[in-house]
Amino acid sequence: MIPRRIRLRNFLSYRDCTVDFTGLHLAVLCGQNGHGKSALLDGMTWALWGKARGSRDADRIRGDATAKEMLVDFEFENGGAVYRVVRKFVPNKGSSLDFQQILQDGSVVPLGGHTLSATQQEIIRRLHLDYDTFVNSAFIAQGRSNEFTAKTPAERKQVLRNILGLDAYELLAQRAAELRNEVRQQLQVVEEDVARLTEAANEAGGVVERLQELEARRRDLDAALQAIEAELQSLQQAEARRQELALRVEELERRCAQLVKELEGNRDAETRAREELRGCEAKLVRQAEAEARAAELQRLREEEAALADLQRSYLRLAEQRRELEHRLALEQQRIEAALEQQRQALADCRAYADRGDAALRELGELERRLQERAAKAEAIAGQRQRAEELRRQAEGKLGEARTLHAQAEELKQQEEQLRAAAGAPECPVCHQPLTPEHVERVLRESAERRRAMGERFRALRAEAEVLAKEAAALVDAAEQAQREVDAEARADEERRIALEAARHAADEARAQIPALEEGIRALEEQLARASFGLEIREQLREVIDALAAVAYDPARHAELRAAIDQLRDADRELQEVRLAAERADWLRRELQRLHAEQGDLEEERAETERRLAETRRALEASEDVRPRLHEAEARRASLQAEFQETLTRYGALEERRRALEAMAAEAAQLRDKAAALREQVDVYGELAKAFGRDGVQAMLIDEAIPRLREMANALLDRMTGGRIHVDIRTQRELVTKKGAQQETLEIRVSDELGERSYEMYSGGEAFRVDFALRIALARLLAERAGATLATLIVDEGFGTQDRDGIDRLVEVLNAIAPEFELILVVTHLDELKERFERRIEVVKESERGSIVRVV
Repeated sequence: MIPRRIRLRNFLSYRDCTVDFTGLHLAVLCGQNGHGKSALLDGMTWALWGKARGSRDADRIRGDATAKEMLVDFEFENGGAVYRVVRKFVPNKGSSLDFQQILQDGSVVPLGGHTLSATQQEIIRRLHLDYDTFVNSAFIAQGRSNEFTAKTPAERKQVLRNILGLDAYELLAQRAAELRNEVRQQLQVVEEDVARLTEAANEAGGVVERLQELEARRRDLDAALQAIEAELQSLQQAEARRQELALRVEELERRCAQLVKELEGNRDAETRAREELRGCEAKLVRQAEAEARAAELQRLREEEAALADLQRSYLRLAEQRRELEHRLALEQQRIEAALEQQRQALADCRAYADRGDAALRELGELERRLQERAAKAEAIAGQRQRAEELRRQAEGKLGEARTLHAQAEELKQQEEQLRAAAGAPECPVCHQPLTPEHVERVLRESAERRRAMGERFRALRAEAEVLAKEAAALVDAAEQAQREVDAEARADEERRIALEAARHAADEARAQIPALEEGIRALEEQLARASFGLEIREQLREVIDALAAVAYDPARHAELRAAIDQLRDADRELQEVRLAAERADWLRRELQRLHAEQGDLEEERAETERRLAETRRALEASEDVRPRLHEAEARRASLQAEFQETLTRYGALEERRRALEAMAAEAAQLRDKAAALREQVDVYGELAKAFGRDGVQAMLIDEAIPRLREMANALLDRMTGGRIHVDIRTQRELVTKKGAQQETLEIRVSDELGERSYEMYSGGEAFRVDFALRIALARLLAERAGATLATLIVDEGFGTQDRDGIDRLVEVLNAIAPEFELILVVTHLDELKERFERRIEVVKESERGSIVRVV
């Protein structure tokens, strides 16, 4: 991972800052402590993994009221591709994460998942680094260079296990041990089941003997049931025949009763038909009279219809006459209304002409009042001018009062300075020798001056207040007078407009009077000569002539309507006679049918009574087998119950036999399973031992130690000129047991004076050892992670190094620089800072926060 650009907004000490890393290879990140060097590196780790100083995002956001959100926008290169990560945090809303790849043409490909955790996993997958691997390889943070050497041998071994990723083997060993215990528990359960199943299978012989006994009893009961079933079938058939005879008797008795009812109903229907036939024959006697009345009614209706046609013509003409007379009256009313309107308009015009003269006189009066208002306006302007002069005088006095107040405050401050300078050789006010008499005199004179200033201040305030009140009164009076003048002007203007309109209307009215007088004379002449509605008068004469030509006789029409009303029932009576004739024919045929049906019913009743007697005799001769049937059914039920009980017992024993056979088979299978489980216990035991710390883990550590020692000593050779070497030992000989070995991870440091413990070396020498081992571990971790260690960040204090140590440290960094794309050394030491050509300088300002400059 190679940084290219980073932007930090409201992150720790940064308000809004962008840093460009392009073009840097070996550079120093410098600045005073607390100015934001480590915060810049925290921004990288927070953007990539969401981890940095502070346990919560809310602790990392800049403490500023304007900080609404925290954001880090980080662009980096990895494996030849360019990526961009934007992580943002908003208080009370949470965090968001965006991951993109920037192509060579500048286009962007989103790489994030649907959730923040999915996007985080994608970043780790692309980097081949998680946060812990990064801080233990590429990022040597403050206080962590000696985290390997300062630990106990057991802790060092655990660190090496972590770097080599041996925790996976530890988990495998633990899982193998867990599986071995689980299989042991399963084996114990299986062995217990085998013992239980074997014991149960031993009772199979007794179950078979009981099954044979029940099978013999079942056959005996089956034969007895077949015999009782045959007997029951015979008795049930006899009972069924007897029941059939009883049902036949009941059916014939119901039919006999039904035939009696049908015969009675037939006789009643015949009687009703004869009576109705006599009624119809009585109506047929009046048939000739009904036909004559109906013919007379038809003749009268035809004559009435002709008169009705004449009536409709007469009424239509009469309606036309009334309409024409109404139209003629309306025309006369229209002319009379127009005449009245013309007369009223003439009167209005003469009245308007009279009001025009009065309006001219009133307009002259309005002109005189306008001149009076001009004089009042001049007086109001004088009042306002006087009020402004008084206001300026009041402001002048208030300004003088403020000046006096400031001078009094200045005297008061001088008095306080004089009191505070008691015992000083010189007066801070007049710079004369300071004595108690001088202090008392100056304070007395100053107090007297302030008292005089206070009296003058109050007098000026009072005079300003009087002037201000007088000015306000003049302004109020001027405003009131102005309002009155404005109101009078508005009223006069409205009145002038109305008078001008009246004058104009009078001129127009005088011009209309001759035309109105001529129109009135013409309308009066039309009414006098009746020269209006000539076409309507002609149409009215034609309608009156047509009415006289219509031969309509209202009296004859009324007589015909009365006669028709008297014969209104003739049609109904004729219809009733005709219906009676048809009904009489139908009744004669119905009487013939009823007579024939009566004979048929009599014959059927006699036959039914004969068959009923025969069936009753057969029923009385049959045997009642119901007692024998009930006794046989009881015996069958008892045999069935015993048979069912036998089957149930047989089924239970058969099920038990099959269960015992299954248990025997299951016991055999479980014996095989137990043997397989014993083999698994042995296998998992071997795996737990192989994956344990004395197995594969120890082998991998032994393989990594020479590489770690080789890289560390190569770095120490450059830093110490070959003076210091380290040796890493994984075993040591026990003191109590001769020849016995103990697993350990000891660091032995040697120089020209011989081998000494790590704690015996000075701060500078210990730092060189720490730094060499830390770089070696970082390179080893990167190799194990499959990642390219292209960037090395050293955020560590170098204050323990002397000039020679710093020279050798810079020499080591220059020596390993070709192996990295970017090396950043973080320091606040000016001496170390000057050793690097490229610098990233961090300065913290109170308003802008931390700012960065690349030089």
